[in-house]
Amino acid sequence: MKQLGYFASVLSLVFMAACGGGGGPANPGTPNANFSNATFKGNYVFTMEGQCVNACSTGYTITSAGVMVADGNGNITGGEWDLNVGGVENELTLTGTYGVNADGTATATLNAGGGAASYVMMLTGTNGGYIVSNDTTWALSGVMQKQSSVVQPSGNLVFRGAGQGPAGLSYAIAGAVNLGTGAVTADMNNNGSFISLGGGLATITNPFDANGRGVVTIASTGTLPGMSFVVYAVDANSAEIVSTDNFSMQGRAELSGGALTSGSILSGKFAFLSAGYPVEAVSATTDVGSTEGGIFTGDGAGSITGGTIDAVYDSTALPGSSLTASGTVSTAGGVTRDTIVTSTGSATLPMKTASIWFVNANRAFFVTTGSGRAEAGTMQSQSGGPFSDNATFGFYQTGWGITSSGPVGLTSTTLFANSGGTVGGYTQSLNLGFSGPNVTTGNGTLSFDTATGTLGSLTLNKTAIGGEDMRIYQYSSTQAFIMEVDPTVITSGTMTLQTPQ
Repeated sequence: MKQLGYFASVLSLVFMAACGGGGGPANPGTPNANFSNATFKGNYVFTMEGQCVNACSTGYTITSAGVMVADGNGNITGGEWDLNVGGVENELTLTGTYGVNADGTATATLNAGGGAASYVMMLTGTNGGYIVSNDTTWALSGVMQKQSSVVQPSGNLVFRGAGQGPAGLSYAIAGAVNLGTGAVTADMNNNGSFISLGGGLATITNPFDANGRGVVTIASTGTLPGMSFVVYAVDANSAEIVSTDNFSMQGRAELSGGALTSGSILSGKFAFLSAGYPVEAVSATTDVGSTEGGIFTGDGAGSITGGTIDAVYDSTALPGSSLTASGTVSTAGGVTRDTIVTSTGSATLPMKTASIWFVNANRAFFVTTGSGRAEAGTMQSQSGGPFSDNATFGFYQTGWGITSSGPVGLTSTTLFANSGGTVGGYTQSLNLGFSGPNVTTGNGTLSFDTATGTLGSLTLNKTAIGGEDMRIYQYSSTQAFIMEVDPTVITSGTMTLQTPQ
């Protein structure tokens, strides 16, 4: 285990304690959903990523995963948190306090690394929600998920990850690993150099503990480089992962259903989202990240017959480009792999080629394989009806804002109420790097296109960075991907229907 050293000493000086015993910023626009401290109880696996600000001498990117234990009475009684800060692993223990409002907004104070830091949470149900940092130490945000198992996942796992190392080098990976046999087969975008079907041997160097935390080290058996990940089990079939080395990747692993049969490979309608970093030599003041999302229809044989893709990168937003792709299907690592070559309405879109690894017929992870940007993402088949009206939703986004002073980490989480396409009220907690946190409320609009009913537009009229225009890629009656389509805001995340308690 690496110790914090300088990082911990800085944290103890600059962390700002918050009033964790009270509730979060109440949202007047959402109905009383009957949340309380008691509805946030149990072990919650969380991920957060973003930018290190006052806790570091330079603005390193941060990737992290952990677990917090909530007692239902406003106390965080334990937990662990692993942060990769500029390629250096920091393993922390957690305690703290929290307070939950009836509408699901909440605050938390987490004690870690010699100091206490403030966070805002937006709960979407007893299964978790979203979290964002609430001070000037760093700009972080991510997802919280109720943990149902601390046992090491077994069998063939499909995994993905993406990140940016301390020298500005960018990485993304997707593939399959079997923690029983140790076999690893993966495609990796190694700062613009594509490693096809690289091999490795996975070893559990730290067995999974009582919090569901383990360490998996991958030794190269071919072109795949050696690497190491901390793994947090979420349930028997999935885990969150974060690098312990200079690859600085954050991602997810899920149990595979095995190789797919003909006719079930990209069959039907899917939503997708990817995010990552540039690898080519362009301006560091404008090209600090990239994100792409959309919806498409697949032919069941690995190709895409039609769809829409949106992209934000290089201070450029390209919404609404058409998308088709040809695919080549194979079996690798015991699962189905599909390599695609896209054809879009814009020749400048980042995702020209990608390698897709299927968890099952309805879900897949993928990595972009071109030389421009290293991105990893998720594809999910669309099911269920459109979002319920007169309902409340929560979402988070993480990424970068491009300001007159240069790129700044930009993270947020939001809770909003929709009625007939009118956002009657929202609360957003946003952290813009050196400017720190800002909580705003307001209203806006929500609409979906008539062609699919699942490609949506969300506008919030008054946030800390002005009006926000977002695209929604719905994949079930309760969940969606979401991304900003402003050329100076490169952020994306997920969105969930709130379940009243």
